Amino acid sequence: MSEKSKTQEVKPAIKNKKLSFWGWLVVVGIMLIIWILIPSSTIIPHARVKPMRAEADIASMESAIAMYKTDTGIYPENNHSDWESIDVLAWRLTGKQEDSSTTDSSITSDPNWHGPYIKSIQKDPWGEYYYYTNNKADIDGTNKQVGVPTGEQVPKLSYYIYSKGKDKLTGLGNNADDITCWDTNKLWNDSYYKK
Repeated sequence: MSEKSKTQEVKPAIKNKKLSFWGWLVVVGIMLIIWILIPSSTIIPHARVKPMRAEADIASMESAIAMYKTDTGIYPENNHSDWESIDVLAWRLTGKQEDSSTTDSSITSDPNWHGPYIKSIQKDPWGEYYYYTNNKADIDGTNKQVGVPTGEQVPKLSYYIYSKGKDKLTGLGNNADDITCWDTNKLWNDSYYKK
């Protein structure tokens, strides 16, 4: 085979590579234009991001609680002097006290405890602590009713977790935006999604 024919055979392969490169460049360019022209709020509106994160946080805590209950046979208690209820939950699920990197033997020495069940529990998207209780009386009362329309009752559950929502308030008149573990109808949607 002569040198000319070898060169001619190589040229089409190079042309195909150039076309492939330009084809990818066009695709990336179109994607970039779409990304610039269509704001991310039309894909996931900004108002939905925080409530979605709160729901995901609560679901994560519920999964950890379910594993804890499977191992220990009980739901985590929420009473401990001078602690936020959510700190007690985190202590029982992680085996560590707040701001501690070492495990707490008062939790981890239980032969049925096989945690940690969750890495940590962060504040809600609005910078407030989540609330956890295993006592219905803590949330179902004239001044403490949360996450349900006025006149309806909180269902009887083994535990309750909620975020106070964007207004950082709870109780009658302030609970429309509360995100809870028991609100299966997502009644808080209107507080975030209606303009």
